[in-house]
Formats: sequence, structure tokens, C-alpha cells
Amino acid sequence: MLGALAALLPAGAAAQQSDARQRTTETIVADGLAQLPAADAKVFNQVMGELAATGSKGVEMIAAMLVPADKGKNATFEYALNGVVAYVTDPAHEALRDDVRKGLLAAIDRCGDDANRAFLFSQLQFCSTAADAAAMARYLDDPYLADYALRALVSTPGTEALLLAEAGKDDLTAARKQALAYAFAEKRLAAAEPFLLTWLEGADAQTAEQIYNALAACGSQASVKPLAAAAAKTGCAWNDAGAADAYLRLLARLAAAGDARTLAVLNGWINEIAQGLAGLVHIFNPQLILIGGGVSAQQALLIDPLAAQVRKSIMPAFAEGLELKAAALQNDAGLVGAVYYFRNNSIDLHL
Repeated sequence: MLGALAALLPAGAAAQQSDARQRTTETIVADGLAQLPAADAKVFNQVMGELAATGSKGVEMIAAMLVPADKGKNATFEYALNGVVAYVTDPAHEALRDDVRKGLLAAIDRCGDDANRAFLFSQLQFCSTAADAAAMARYLDDPYLADYALRALVSTPGTEALLLAEAGKDDLTAARKQALAYAFAEKRLAAAEPFLLTWLEGADAQTAEQIYNALAACGSQASVKPLAAAAAKTGCAWNDAGAADAYLRLLARLAAAGDARTLAVLNGWINEIAQGLAGLVHIFNPQLILIGGGVSAQQALLIDPLAAQVRKSIMPAFAEGLELKAAALQNDAGLVGAVYYFRNNSIDLHL
């Protein structure tokens, strides 16, 4: 391993950095890797502390040892890099974090293997800062790394301004809009709502699905009508586009925040459903009413108030012993039923 390390070092690098024992970066890295996997937590912390102290040079050195999957195994090097990142993200060792993240960024730029660059990105997202946002954004157009770059931007605090700037660019592709919509949903970024509403016009199904989800997460009253219209187009059915689900989630979020207009809409819906159920109770006198579908997931917002309103709307004798609750499978009943049918029936799938 020492021979391989020496080959990877630029001339004179061994003399550029040393520790209290006068070990060079090359020797520290070689000693550390030789002790992995660590025998116990004490050894692990000691090794990772020494590797982290080598800073960007040590990180780049270890990253340079990563090889394509068909050329060898990377377990030890990945273990080392993952351990170093975990070490510097501990608040007690945060002083070492900047050098480590700089090393990871440099290693991503130099690495020529997509899978290894993806691994390095997966580590960067744990220690990146807003200062890295522009460098990470360069990879949003990379077919292989775009998703990794996006996740790193999402998990990094302070990247909101860059994401909004990206959204303001002209001629965005559908794929970029989908990626940004995902980021806005994860960030709960209210300032993105105007972009999302603009993109919704003429969006393809896949893009619309991401936009619906983002509006549910960060939209305001301005998003209620567009989502209601999208849900109405599907007959408020649950489908892959998710318009009905997003509409209800938006209403639930606005209602939880105390939005008066949203609460009025929900109360009107609850009263109408309660009156209909009250009529059925007086006809059939059931002991149990189950509410299924997507609305059944909103226990506090819909199910509990609906149950209370039904009891108020029926004669006392009919209220005795009556239960109204959400179906246990909620919106997954159809899926579970399909799987059950498949498992219990002989189906010839040969074409």
C-alpha cells in the first residue's frame, strides 16, 4: 500500500505536512489505512482524528486511491473517507471540517469514475456549507451526478438563494424543473411558489407531479385554486400525478397554520359530508363508519371533526355505540387488495 501511496503523491508532498511524530501526510494516511477496519471505537476515533488532521491533502490522497468497480475494491478507502466525514461533523471537531470538505470538492473534480464521484458527493453532503453551493451546482447538468448534486444542495443549509437563482434562469429543461421542484419541497421554500405556479402551465405529467408535491409543501393560498383545479380534472381520484393528494396536504398545512379561508373550506366540507352520513345513519343504523382513501390520513384535521359533527347531526338513540374512524389501510387498500389477489390466484404472466 505504501508503494501505491508514494506513486499517487506529487513530488515533494511528503515534506509539506507532518504531525507531532514528524510523520508526513503520506505516512499518516498509510498508517491509518493499515488499521482499518478499526478494532474498537477508541482506535477508530484516533485514526479518524489523525486522518482528518491531514486536511484536504489527506482526503484527496485517499480519494485518489478509489478505483472503478471492475478494477478493484474500495471498501477500505470508502470506510476511511466516511469515518473522516463523520469525525469532522461532530461539533467537537468542527475546526477540521473546512479542510475536509475542500478536499472532497477537489477530489470530485479530479475523479474520472462516475460511481466514485457519486460516493464522494454522498460524503460531501454531510459536511458542505453554503460556500460550496456554486461548485456543487456545476454538476446539476451532469447526467450521472445531477441527483447527487441536488441532494447535496438540499441538505446544505444556506443554499436557498442559489436554488432560487437557478429557478430564474431562462429555458429550463423539464428535468431541471423537476429537480428544482424537489429541492423546493424539501427546503419548504415559500419564495419558490411563483416559479412553481408558472412552470405548472403546460407541464408534462412527470414535471407536474413534482410541482404538485412542492406546492403542497411550500405553497400559500395562491396555490389552492391551481391544485383544486388539477385535482378536479382527475375527479379527485388518487393517481400517479398526485394532484388530489397534494391539494389535501396543502389544505392540511394551511389549516394547521390557522389560515381562515382554508379552515372555512374544510368546515364546509365536513358539514356537507356529516349531513350525508347522518341521513345514512338514520336509514341503516350502523355501529361503525369507516372513512377510506387519502382523506383518512388526516385524523386530527378531518376525521375527528367529522365524527363529532355526525354525532351532533343524528338523534341521540342512533349515536349510542356509533363509531366513525379511518380505515386502517387508508389510501393503500387498493394496492393491498391487488397484491392479495395476485398472491391468491394463479395468473399466467407468460406473454
